[in-house]
Amino acid sequence: MKKVVLGVSALLLSTMVFAQDPGTKSKVDQKGNDNSSTVVQEGKKGLISIVGQNGDYNTSDVDQQTGKKNLKSTTTQKGVENYSDIDQVGKNNKINVNQRSEANVLEVDETTLKIAGNSSIIDQDGEENKIRVFQDGEENESEIDQNGEENKIRVFQDGEENKSEIDQDGEENKIRVFQDGEENESEIDQDGEENKIRVFQDGEENKSEIDQDGEENKIRVFQDGEENESEIDQDGEENKIRVFQDGEENESEIDQNGEENYIDVYQDGEENESEIDQDGEENEIVVTQFDEENESEIDQDGEENYIDVYQDGEENESEIDQDGEENEIVVTQFDEENESEIDQDGEENYIDVYQDGEENESEIDQDGEENEIVVTQFDEENESEIDQDGEENYIDVYQDGEENESEIDQDGQENYIDVVQIGEENESEIDQDGEENEIFLEQLGEENYSSISQAGEDNEIIVKQDGEENKSWVNQKGENLLSEVSQNGDKNRSRVKQRGNGSKAYVTQNGTGNYSKVDQAVGAHISTGVQIGRRNMSTVTQYGAGSGISNVHQDGKRNMSTVTQNTTN
Repeated sequence: MKKVVLGVSALLLSTMVFAQDPGTKSKVDQKGNDNSSTVVQEGKKGLISIVGQNGDYNTSDVDQQTGKKNLKSTTTQKGVENYSDIDQVGKNNKINVNQRSEANVLEVDETTLKIAGNSSIIDQDGEENKIRVFQDGEENESEIDQNGEENKIRVFQDGEENKSEIDQDGEENKIRVFQDGEENESEIDQDGEENKIRVFQDGEENKSEIDQDGEENKIRVFQDGEENESEIDQDGEENKIRVFQDGEENESEIDQNGEENYIDVYQDGEENESEIDQDGEENEIVVTQFDEENESEIDQDGEENYIDVYQDGEENESEIDQDGEENEIVVTQFDEENESEIDQDGEENYIDVYQDGEENESEIDQDGEENEIVVTQFDEENESEIDQDGEENYIDVYQDGEENESEIDQDGQENYIDVVQIGEENESEIDQDGEENEIFLEQLGEENYSSISQAGEDNEIIVKQDGEENKSWVNQKGENLLSEVSQNGDKNRSRVKQRGNGSKAYVTQNGTGNYSKVDQAVGAHISTGVQIGRRNMSTVTQYGAGSGISNVHQDGKRNMSTVTQNTTN
């Protein structure tokens, strides 16, 4: 059905209607105002129609059907409120349309039966332009260049090896591309404000490339099939990007710059890859990946930014690099062999890593002040490694399972570390430097191990162990130190070594084969040790400049206590 011509006068100055037999050619050349041209061609050989119009209120209608060979249609319009409608049915169709001025409307409909190689090229310049292209068949190609305001483009392609390339400039533009088939490709370059882009691709080896600049822009990419690729470059404010990929070997690459931007990537399938680079303030990134061998890589710079990565499957990998203040990172991983790597710089930042499965690994490097890290791991062979620098920082590590490992290196003042391990063969190693720092470590299970090194003033360490074959080493350097160790279980060992003035050490052991050794250096030392059980042994050595106090209480079999004090006033 033909559309109503925009702005056509009640009486057209010139009207040309052509109905031709097979194998014919038609050429129409019009100059003036309110022109109208209609060409209808039917045949079994090559059909060619060329229409040229120059003036205002021009209208061109071309209908070509059943071309045995090639169908070619070329339409050129110059003026205001031009309208062009082309319908082609046949094989190896080609359409070339060029429009200039305002309020242009163009519709191209290509439908091919059997083998086809359709091609559509459109160049449109003006305001309030509209383009609609529909292609059905194999080896379809559509290329559109549109300039102006309030433009709209729609491209529908159905078949194999479809390609659509669009270049759009102006304000309030909208683009929609629908591709259904194999080896589809869509490339879009859009500039302006309040632009919207939607790309739907269904098939194998789909590719979507988008470059968008402006404010309040929206991009949506839907890809269903294998070996899908989506590449987006977006600049501006209040922009939104959403990428949905379903299938195997999907790839999504996004580069976004501006403020109050949003990115949402959803991938379902095997060997999915997501790469995001985002710069600006108050930005948000959400990545969701399902199935095996998923990879997510994020680089985010700015303030008040948010990152949420969710991975469910085996051999998932998440890598995040975030710089700025008041930023937040949340990583959630389920299943086996998950890996999370985070590098965060700035102040008042937050990191939350949750891993549930076997052979999970979490590595975090955080620099700044008033930062917080929370790591939670469940199941077997979990590993957590944290390096944190700054003041008033907080670290919380919780591990529940077998063969868990936690390693922490923290530098700064007024920092706090809390580590809880539940299960068998747990290991925790902490190195903390600074003033007014606190460490709390609790291990529940079998074959637990704890090693802590702390340097600075007014620092505190508390270690509690419950289980079999527990081990705890504490090494402190500085003044006004406090070390408290409590062990309850079998084959417990505890060694505390302090250096500085006003140091304190409390060790309590309850179980079998306990061993405790406290070595304190200069000035005002206090050591209190209580042992209850079998084969207990306690050795306390205190040095230096007076006020050394040691109190040892032993209850059980084969207890031995040695206290050596050397104090002067």
